[in-house]
Amino acid sequence: MLCGASVYAQDEAERVTFKTSDGFYFVVNDDEPTSVSLLPVSDGYQGDVVTVPSAATDPSTGITYTVTTIGEQAFYYSRCPKVVYPASITKIDGSALFNSYVADVEVAEGNETYVSVDGIVYTKDMTTLWSFPPEHKYDGYVLPETVTAIGDYAFCGLFYLSSFEIPARVKSIGDAAFMGTRLKNIVIPSTVESVGSAAFQNCKQLVSIEFPEGMTLMPDHVLTYCSKLESVNLPSSLTKIGGYAFNGAFIYGKSYGFKCVDEITVPDEVTEIEYGAFQGNRGLASVTLGKKVSKIGLFAFAQCSALKSLTSLNTVPPVCEELDQAVTGVEDAFAEVPEDCVLYVPAESVDAYKAAWGVKFTDIRPIDSAGIEDAGLESGSFEVNVAGGVLTVVASGAVEVYNCAGVKVTSSQDGRVAASLPAGVYIVRGAGRVAKVAL
Repeated sequence: MLCGASVYAQDEAERVTFKTSDGFYFVVNDDEPTSVSLLPVSDGYQGDVVTVPSAATDPSTGITYTVTTIGEQAFYYSRCPKVVYPASITKIDGSALFNSYVADVEVAEGNETYVSVDGIVYTKDMTTLWSFPPEHKYDGYVLPETVTAIGDYAFCGLFYLSSFEIPARVKSIGDAAFMGTRLKNIVIPSTVESVGSAAFQNCKQLVSIEFPEGMTLMPDHVLTYCSKLESVNLPSSLTKIGGYAFNGAFIYGKSYGFKCVDEITVPDEVTEIEYGAFQGNRGLASVTLGKKVSKIGLFAFAQCSALKSLTSLNTVPPVCEELDQAVTGVEDAFAEVPEDCVLYVPAESVDAYKAAWGVKFTDIRPIDSAGIEDAGLESGSFEVNVAGGVLTVVASGAVEVYNCAGVKVTSSQDGRVAASLPAGVYIVRGAGRVAKVAL
């Protein structure tokens, strides 16, 4: 077992930490001064089997403590095929095996909180998958029938995990549960009531993800750096988009020759978009903000350097958070958005937006009563047909289709649209022309 220096950062209260004779590092728990938590070491614990003791003695004081907790990132960089947790453990931090090379975990018999089955850790009642070790062989693993929750970091770092079906009985997905995996497609069932922060962060092979209707919060960092997304839905039930939720997720748009997402419509029930939510998405060409968006956080759309069209459907300009008084909030929120980006707003609100957002957007145009203002496009070929509930458009240049509320329902950068839409009246904009069609 490696006996390197501890990487634990002591807090201001200088909590008591010590190293035992067998090379483990511990910290005395604040809430239970007779117990300790296992800490990581700089180069990780090493060995074929690393057995965490149930008791630890501080060599400087001779005091013996009960080992009750496996702490944050306790096995960071550890290269040990098997880890054994003692029966005394009452808490395992979700990140305990983060960035480790552990293949199997055994929980000693008699533990009243956790149990291990085939090297995988669950809560004692088998309702929560607690930890799937990063080096454990996947082999088409299926969640046991009793499991209704996927814990924090449960599959984090499982590099070879490329597919996984979340059963309809699952009610929660923890923080960073699938972070850093190679998932390609994921459907979150309607039974899921909560999705944790960074649940799918850094899933660089993820092509599509479907969130369930009923979600009200898009969690912080949930899709950060998922740069191959071709399809992602924002449920109409959303009321808030968390910080850095989509940071760096839409960096390759169709203008780069990819099929990746290049436009986003924020649902009408969303009232707040937090800091950095869409930051760094240089592939986005078009963004529509729903009717109730009233607050936009710092750098929410910063570095969206390809944005050509921004539509805000709220009649009152959303308030943009300010970092300091030297730069206005709207300049921070949309930092590095091109100067020629056109801002479309309700006709009656043009003056209000000019007063509030004019320092950043110099081209502010009204959404006309039909749905979208038609100035500024070069004229060219433009054919619109309706048959069997399918709207077909062929035009020279980009095409945008709106409903009569001014909400974009589909678009195409290459001038071709074939969309099945609900019955109603739609506005088609392209090649310098606007057409109203009925389905």
